[in-house]
Amino acid sequence: RPLSVSTAAFGGECFFTPQALAGNCHTICQKYSFLSGSSAYSLHCYLVCCFGLNLCRHYLAFNSLMKQGIVALHYAGYTQSDGFEDCNEVATELYRKGEKVVGYCFYTEQDLGHILHEDSTLLHFSFGSYFEKPTAEEVGWIIVDELKAVGFCVQWDETADTKIAIKDFKCDKYYSDSE
Repeated sequence: RPLSVSTAAFGGECFFTPQALAGNCHTICQKYSFLSGSSAYSLHCYLVCCFGLNLCRHYLAFNSLMKQGIVALHYAGYTQSDGFEDCNEVATELYRKGEKVVGYCFYTEQDLGHILHEDSTLLHFSFGSYFEKPTAEEVGWIIVDELKAVGFCVQWDETADTKIAIKDFKCDKYYSDSE
């Protein structure tokens, strides 16, 4: 039976509308601010304008995971094997630079394709640990906590054998070839 997690920090509600996030964007973006000299509000506006609301939240969570030593990649190749290769390349480069690397998290073109083709409303993430500590399950909880912190509802059975999924994920920004 999958675990369903909501955002306790914001009254136990998951954000599904721009209005819900807008009411909390300053708090969220202050926590995840990463552009020097930018206000949380201007950062939020930039990300939503460029990436759409859901991808904005997704980007903020992945940015925080990277700061915690979890290689977090968007659209990491077409297959899961491609994603592992991409994460391993990034992890190797970070390690060479002396940065902390403990785990990985990614979704692939196939994972996103299920959303775009409306086969599913779950965006699945592969994840794991590069070392014995933290364990893959501990890395999983860090990922779940970050996704919850930016307002996503998450489904996961708390095991390393099952992918983590964002529930009711919708791409809210599409680009045509002319953009």
